[in-house]
Amino acid sequence: MLAAAAPAAAIITPHISVHTYQAYNYADSYGQVQHWDKVGGKYLYGNWAPRGTWSNQSSCWTGVQDYWYNFKA
Repeated sequence: MLAAAAPAAAIITPHISVHTYQAYNYADSYGQVQHWDKVGGKYLYGNWAPRGTWSNQSSCWTGVQDYWYNFKA
């Protein structure tokens, strides 16, 4: 006997705006975000930000090589 497959769930992505030194987790998003910068081969992390708030770096670093965010539901 074959079991019926459950319908595929929609892929939901967080609603986030990412900048060099901060990331905004919009109020209509979900979960928490943490901004990061890569400077001199090291990763520097901001605070965890719930919906409707910013994840900020503690300083404006010189020589930022890359930046993005971490997410947790």
